[in-house]
Amino acid sequence: MDMFEDECQRASLRRRGVIARGVAKRCLVAFLAFAMAFGTTPAQLWAEGAEGITDAVAQAAPLAENGSGESATSPAADLNASGMVANGGTAEQDATATASGPTDKTEDDSAAGNEAPAASTSDASKQDTAVVSAAGEAKAQPAKAESQEVSATCFVVGTDAKGAQQTWAAAQRITLKEGSTAADLSEQLFKQAGLTTDYDPNGTWGWALNTITSPFDKDRKLGYDSATGAYWQLFVNGSASEVGAGGYTLKDGDSVVWCYSKYGDPAPVAQVSATCSVVGTDAKGAQQTWAAAQRITLKEGSTAADLSEQLFKQAGLTTDYDPNGTWGWALNTITSPFDKDRKLGYDSATGAYWQLFVNGSASEVGAGGYTLKDGDSVVWCYSKYGDPAP
Repeated sequence: MDMFEDECQRASLRRRGVIARGVAKRCLVAFLAFAMAFGTTPAQLWAEGAEGITDAVAQAAPLAENGSGESATSPAADLNASGMVANGGTAEQDATATASGPTDKTEDDSAAGNEAPAASTSDASKQDTAVVSAAGEAKAQPAKAESQEVSATCFVVGTDAKGAQQTWAAAQRITLKEGSTAADLSEQLFKQAGLTTDYDPNGTWGWALNTITSPFDKDRKLGYDSATGAYWQLFVNGSASEVGAGGYTLKDGDSVVWCYSKYGDPAPVAQVSATCSVVGTDAKGAQQTWAAAQRITLKEGSTAADLSEQLFKQAGLTTDYDPNGTWGWALNTITSPFDKDRKLGYDSATGAYWQLFVNGSASEVGAGGYTLKDGDSVVWCYSKYGDPAP
């Protein structure tokens, strides 16, 4: 009787060990499914979970120890590579077999004994399927794409009343979302530059620009001219576009230009338009305009020195300037257009000189160091340092 109770106790301990190992295994499978669903690879998981498996088995094994401290079943023998019980029977079958003593197996016994591993394999397969399914769902979830942007420049070149090219909107660098078109860029420029335009987003051939009104003459509205063949022609990166503005998808760094011209005309160079004037003094020292303000258009990147030279030429002023002075471009003297004997330059007695003003303020750099922006106002005034702009 004592022997029977001992055997029952050992069988119960073995059953507890198996159950503990099963719980540990299921926890690991659940952990696998969770981690893979959140992007952890199987290799990472096995590497990180190997220690956990060992600990779980080690904790379960002592439950199956007998009174002498020896393990009734070896963890290595009980667990195969996938963590399943290696022997064919369940804990209850082991206990029954031990209590009844050794018997000869019949075909029925063999069949009954084989049912347990089949069920165990089925459970493991279901768990494996759950892991694979979770991994598949994780892969199926689309990763959030980072917002991409493109940056491109755009400007508009119209013509003045004499037909000469005139910048109506200076080049501006505009950033838009990836996939934007030259039409999207153009609409943004028109808005920022304050241009009055007429365009059709759904024209016969797609987005179409019909007319633009001159920002310098509100009565001058340019559109297709059947007499000259001029129209608003689209240029992209220096070449006439082969598709409409709505059909061209922007690439980062593109240069887009609308130019009022005829088919076959070359692309315009980016330009800036600025005014320039000269204020000297008369024989009594009173301020006197020597060159009225003129709006001059130059290529983009031109300086106040380039603008000044152009004004001196157009106004017919006699000047002396040094493009390569000690401090860069330097204006030495200007002769009065009203008195050829009156030549003004630096006066050490009064401290007067040709002072450069840009947009109403004394410039902090020389004329050669100031790059023009569209709409700038540049004035040369014969005055002393600290005097206000004319």
